[in-house]
This record gives sequence, C-alpha cells and structure tokens, in this order.
Amino acid sequence: MLEAVIERCMQTMTPEHSQLIRLKWKRQLSYRELAQTLDTTEPIIRQKLHRARLSLLRKLALFWDEQLAREPSAKHRVHG
Repeated sequence: MLEAVIERCMQTMTPEHSQLIRLKWKRQLSYRELAQTLDTTEPIIRQKLHRARLSLLRKLALFWDEQLAREPSAKHRVHG
C-alpha cells in the first residue's frame, strides 16, 4: 500500500522531481550515475533530489492528513 501511495503522490509532482526520485529509488542510481544520465553535475543532482524529496514528503503528509480527516474521530470510536 505504501508504494502505491508514493506512486500516487509522485504523479502530482513536477516531471523533473518525479524522474529524479524514480531513478534514485527504483533504479538505485548513484549521484554520479544520475549526473551522467541527466548531463549535469553531482552537486546539482544533490540539490534537485533534496528538493524532490521535500516535495514528496509534503505530498505524503497532505495525503495522510486527508486520510485521517476522513476517519471518524477517536472520541466517537467504541473501545473495548
């Protein structure tokens, strides 16, 4: 389920951020390999990947907040 949620959130990201995360996460490319693949430098890749991860984290937090808002509040649940 978590992977499906991550994929869903990644679909709402910029293509560049989504691509970076896919290459790093799915293909397990190093920073050097990412830089070579995308014809840029390692420091640029590190910076962009950091921003992409922050973007994904924000989207995941928003997703979970929305999921929790849909659930009945804890005070209305029956315990026992």
